[in-house]
Amino acid sequence: MKPSPLYTRMVDKQVNPDSFTFIFLLKACTRLSSPFGGAQFHGVVTKLGHEADAFVRNAIINLHASCGDLAVAGTLFDGAATSDVVARSSLIAGLARIGRLSDARQLFDETHQRDVVSVNVMIAAYAKKGMSEARDLL
Repeated sequence: MKPSPLYTRMVDKQVNPDSFTFIFLLKACTRLSSPFGGAQFHGVVTKLGHEADAFVRNAIINLHASCGDLAVAGTLFDGAATSDVVARSSLIAGLARIGRLSDARQLFDETHQRDVVSVNVMIAAYAKKGMSEARDLL
């Protein structure tokens, strides 16, 4: 089932969505590469005040970064009270995905707490372009 009809059914049955609901819906939109659906849920999340939840915010950042909308992802990341490794890895992956490797590397280098995901993203991006920098990260 696609996320929009599921959400519509919930609202029709007067089930109030919570942060967990939106995390699920945003992840579904990300997996379906549905930037329009994701943007709709992002609007609802903001309207209902769930954007302050770090897990929801990271799901939104991941959605926008995965769909190539790095302006929105970056704005959310920069506006967060605290940045975490998940949000940073999502941005790094988004930058690498659209070929902005120097920007991805800069953000990666600014990361104090690197995780396996961000390291693997950088290695894969460099390897895909046949760049020797991939070896430097091993």
